[in-house]
Amino acid sequence: MSEAAAEWRPAILLVDDDPAVREALACGLADRYTIHTAATGPAAGACLRAARIALIILDADLGDADGLDLVPRLRLLSLARILLLTGYGTEALAVQTLRAGVDDYLTKPVRLAELRATVGRLLAPPSAPLPPAARAKTARAADPPTPFRGEACARRQVSEVHLRRLFRAADGTTL
Repeated sequence: MSEAAAEWRPAILLVDDDPAVREALACGLADRYTIHTAATGPAAGACLRAARIALIILDADLGDADGLDLVPRLRLLSLARILLLTGYGTEALAVQTLRAGVDDYLTKPVRLAELRATVGRLLAPPSAPLPPAARAKTARAADPPTPFRGEACARRQVSEVHLRRLFRAADGTTL
């Protein structure tokens, strides 16, 4: 393994208009990740064009801009996960963040252990998919079978195409 590969660390872009917050977050994460910072939306876009970013930590209130308004533009520039930091942890904001396509959010002030755990979870590689038999067993356990009668199926007008879709979703293969 080359030295460059041994030293590679995921890159995080911190977008916050407050330099003290940027510095505190950078200090808390710099031992595990490569940190890039930006104070504005345009600066964040420039950083996304210049570096390969794995995670964007975005402040919900960037002074003259709303962090949620930046999400669609950031998504156009990068496939990076987005973690929103907000000082207002309301249920309405939680719904807005999910609708905007944010991967997760934390309320300020954030504890370092909580931030590191969330960042680690967002950057963790996806787990290997279950084999088809295990997926089918899980699907059956979640939705217990109901008695199947051909005439009931005909009355409900269940088509063969629909049944194939159900089988594909449950098992991953169509016979």
